[in-house]
Amino acid sequence: MIRMVLVAVCLLSLHLSTAFAAADPVKSAKTVEIYVTDWCHYCRDAQNYMKSRGIAFTAYDIEKDSAANRRYIDLGGGGVPILVIGSKKMYGFSKERFERILKSEP
Repeated sequence: MIRMVLVAVCLLSLHLSTAFAAADPVKSAKTVEIYVTDWCHYCRDAQNYMKSRGIAFTAYDIEKDSAANRRYIDLGGGGVPILVIGSKKMYGFSKERFERILKSEP
């Protein structure tokens, strides 16, 4: 009897965690691109934050990739990181602003 209750609780817990993960707007963002340099600690902070939250992203090093550097300049350049979240841009990195943008992107 206790075993059946524990199994039921585990299954319910798994179901709820899956349902909440699917509803999490942070994990449902369409695309996240980040333009970085290897010496920028804000760039590392942003990438580490996204990794810790399970947010898929693509990083482009603007000093090692000339095509990425051209896109970076087209985005306005001027500093790193630049994040492109769906159709929105973010210059610099702040967890709070990043979360707001993710939640506002369809």
